[in-house]
Amino acid sequence: MRAGALPSEEEPVDSPGARMIIEEARRTDAGPLFIAFLGPLTDMASALLLAPDIADTDTTVIWIGGPPYGDREWVGTWPEFNLRNDIPSANVVFASGIAIQQVPANVYRMVNIGYAELERRVEPCGEIGAYLAQTVVDFNTEHHRFPTESRSLGDSPAIALMLDPWCAEFRRQRPVRFTATGHCVPAETGASPLVVDRVDVRWLMEDMFAKLANHAERG
Repeated sequence: MRAGALPSEEEPVDSPGARMIIEEARRTDAGPLFIAFLGPLTDMASALLLAPDIADTDTTVIWIGGPPYGDREWVGTWPEFNLRNDIPSANVVFASGIAIQQVPANVYRMVNIGYAELERRVEPCGEIGAYLAQTVVDFNTEHHRFPTESRSLGDSPAIALMLDPWCAEFRRQRPVRFTATGHCVPAETGASPLVVDRVDVRWLMEDMFAKLANHAERG
């Protein structure tokens, strides 16, 4: 396969990331393994294609990605960003039977922070706080097509789920696969992912603010 290619649903891309996943999943001297994906599922799919047995290990994939389920509408770009970067890999992972915790777009988008909150709660927290606050503004200025005063910190629920597995409401989703257009359709086999319907945004954000403040005071 050519360099830089994405895996098909039959052929993996052998990568250091995929090999590390296989090694960690097969360890017997450690506890459960949680792997957070804040973008496409390329390395996870490659690991499963190279070593299908890891689907039966005590490994959980936490994925920030995918469109809303059911009758929930999504007004963002379509297909959902993390899914459209590698739809075949998402199908490999969802078909493998491995444990999945999925945070779809309508949920991760709710972890939102405004400029005023950045100014009050993040910027005063030393050099790190000032850097983080300015980075959000700079990113919006460069990439947004319209004026905005906020930014979704949508990757953060993955960290929250690893810090506190009880910080979210889950429901069990019947197996699905994703079409080339990014839509969900029923699948006869595969994982029944735990889909996050709500995450404790108050705790997630306040925990981050408190840790930034504590670090600044100690530094």
